[in-house]
Amino acid sequence: MSIFQAVKMAFKSILGNKGRSILTMLGIIIGIASVMTIVSTVEGMNRKSMEQFEAMGTNKVTVSASLNNGRSAFDALYNYCRALGSDLVLGITPTSNFNAAVVYGSKSSRQMEKNQEAMWQNYDPNSSESQDLPMPPNLYFGSDQYSVCNNFTIASGRDISILDIRKYNQVCVMGARAARNFFGSADPVGSTIKVNGNGFTVIGTYVEKDPDGGAWSQDNVIVFPYSASRLLAPDTQMSEFAVKAASSEATTEVISRLSGFIAGLTQN
Repeated sequence: MSIFQAVKMAFKSILGNKGRSILTMLGIIIGIASVMTIVSTVEGMNRKSMEQFEAMGTNKVTVSASLNNGRSAFDALYNYCRALGSDLVLGITPTSNFNAAVVYGSKSSRQMEKNQEAMWQNYDPNSSESQDLPMPPNLYFGSDQYSVCNNFTIASGRDISILDIRKYNQVCVMGARAARNFFGSADPVGSTIKVNGNGFTVIGTYVEKDPDGGAWSQDNVIVFPYSASRLLAPDTQMSEFAVKAASSEATTEVISRLSGFIAGLTQN
């Protein structure tokens, strides 16, 4: 039988069973459409995940360490990482967060928490109202290298300095989302916010890096010098740190060296 005859017989069979043929074609079309939809969704999720990882910063190593006497190991780690040089390590910072009431004028993080609870049942991540919902900021203690370790860039003002830490200066840097929640379109640099009743001057703001993060954006942060923990959260145990390696190639060596240093540090 020739190909022409086979095709002719196939068309006759299709025309002779129109109902069955239509159902078969419909099933094929629906199946292909479903596969294409799933593939598109997975690709979109992968792309979004990659964007989030890039926003958090690459080549970041998480370190857990504490001394036997209960004191923080950060000073020793800080000095060790600086000694390794910029070819291996770009920065190190604590990653400790804490809870406190933040107030500026009529804006309060406690009120934001109440608004969050009131709207939670009707929360729609796709609605502009939910995306713009002011959420209480995430509060962190950081070193002068916090922005380097977490892939932040200063937009206005300046960053936390080593002098701020050593002199126990009551200053902070705000993420773009946190600044917008408290100050709207105004530049907060130079203004004073109250944190558990203590005045802290805003010395800088970060460039927005997570514009699509919605109410839980990575930009909804306020960073304080880690020395301010004595005033704001004296019971905070700083045992978690982030180290930014100079490159992906350097990451393995940094991990190896830090592991050996921490092992010797915690045994003493």
